[in-house]
Amino acid sequence: MKILSLNCCGLKAIGKSGGIKELMQKEKCSVLGLQETKCDGFSNAWLASIWGSRNCDYVSVSATGRSGGILLSWDVSIFSKESDFMADHFCGVVGSWMNVDKKVGLINVYNPQAQSLKARVWEDLRSVIASAPEVIWVTLGDFNAVRHPEERMGSFFDSKEALDFNNFISSSGLIDISFCGRRFTRFSKNGSKMSKLDRFLILSLRKRLKL
Repeated sequence: MKILSLNCCGLKAIGKSGGIKELMQKEKCSVLGLQETKCDGFSNAWLASIWGSRNCDYVSVSATGRSGGILLSWDVSIFSKESDFMADHFCGVVGSWMNVDKKVGLINVYNPQAQSLKARVWEDLRSVIASAPEVIWVTLGDFNAVRHPEERMGSFFDSKEALDFNNFISSSGLIDISFCGRRFTRFSKNGSKMSKLDRFLILSLRKRLKL
């Protein structure tokens, strides 16, 4: 299973689509999650150009004005959608993944800046995950929050926000997958601020089953 998750900071910039296409084809990804697309919709022709074929499907959340926008797309020969859902700050699908005997749920998140809005997203995501205990959930995206002080440099660490985020992960039975390579996922232009805002959170069946 290869999933590409990227805050693209707008898809209309010159060369942005080409860079994503290059990554998709180089890594041979089965799922694409984009945040901050700044788009209202996507054409089948554009998606086919990214995937290199029309063998794909997607769900999305439109941008609000010139900000936001989420896209979750997948190879239909690998993943077969049975249902989908959308909210202001995330979208997702549930279906069958080839050679996996349980249902799989994919959720792409692009969290807002305000702590009060983040807390609402945590509750909404928790409800989605709890509503289908038989599903293996994979939650990815830009969570716009950090878990620990060392995940921020050069900017304020909000302990209440981190506590809410950690409580969401724990209570939902999710595991924060460790990254290889760089310690941070977001850098300011001058390099003075760095944060780990992007993650993959995978359902722990051991926690869910209380083994």
